[in-house]
Amino acid sequence: MTKLSMRQIAKLANVSPSTVSRALQDHPSISPQTKRRIHNIINQHEQKPIGVVIANPTGDLADDTFFSEVIHGISEFLRREEQQLLVETFDGTGQQGLPTLVTEKQVSGLIVGGIPILDEVIYALLNTNLPLVFIGKYLQESGHLSAVISDNVMGGRLAGQHLAKCGYHEFYFLGGSLKTNTFADRLQGFKEGLESKGKSLPKENILISDMNQQGGYNSTLEILQRKSSASRGIFASTDWMAAGVIRALQQNQIPIPHVYGVVGYSDLDLASHIYPSLTSIRVEKSAMGYLAARNLLDQIGGYVQGPMQNYLQPQLVIRESTSQAEQEVS
Repeated sequence: MTKLSMRQIAKLANVSPSTVSRALQDHPSISPQTKRRIHNIINQHEQKPIGVVIANPTGDLADDTFFSEVIHGISEFLRREEQQLLVETFDGTGQQGLPTLVTEKQVSGLIVGGIPILDEVIYALLNTNLPLVFIGKYLQESGHLSAVISDNVMGGRLAGQHLAKCGYHEFYFLGGSLKTNTFADRLQGFKEGLESKGKSLPKENILISDMNQQGGYNSTLEILQRKSSASRGIFASTDWMAAGVIRALQQNQIPIPHVYGVVGYSDLDLASHIYPSLTSIRVEKSAMGYLAARNLLDQIGGYVQGPMQNYLQPQLVIRESTSQAEQEVS
């Protein structure tokens, strides 16, 4: 990185050094266009790398297929803009402090994702005054955060409508802590989807556990203990949980999808590779990363004032775990 003098900046911007000085002080006599041009010149020559911090990836970050695709989208955009990228994982609780990228001031801006991240950690990141973009919806009042968000309410709604159309009679929601917006929104949407088709979700059919394969497996064993002759539709709000659901059903010789239907969320690679293949709610993960990087550079370059949020609409991908779509399940 090369640090420019005031005179060099002025020459590149085709303005006087005094104009540069006033622009850097945000003087009202300098037009927004000139301010942006000057800031862009400084950024191009003095820009630190862009940082990405992910809380609690599934295993090693390289094995977390959701965030590895998000980071691919980020790196694709930054490569075009000739920007460097630094990546770090952290625990999201604050017990180990903020990520090193932040505390050592290694980056010019930060993209943040993963769950859970405690509210106090979000506020601590905001207090650094770094430009920030979040992957997902954080805090109860999230409108003042710049973020790229998959519409989890819509995704849950798609799952509920689909399972109802398949003709199942009892419905279950499996998710992580409902203090996390991701799961609370998916549950809200699932209820709405069922209700739109004349179905309901009893409170006792909301099962909260670890958001991994073991959590899905354990929750399914609990469901199987509730004896019933009715067919059942299970919405597991991560694909990993859904894989655990399918494993538990297979071990207990429960026919899928004829007696039990399963819908996951995110449409990870495993969804099409397990047997039976998993119906899932697809999230455009690479696009989330791409938009987050663009949003962040727009902040750094002064093109965006105030928070900006991009909402991506999820899609239902129907596979063998609910292949009786639109038909009555016996």
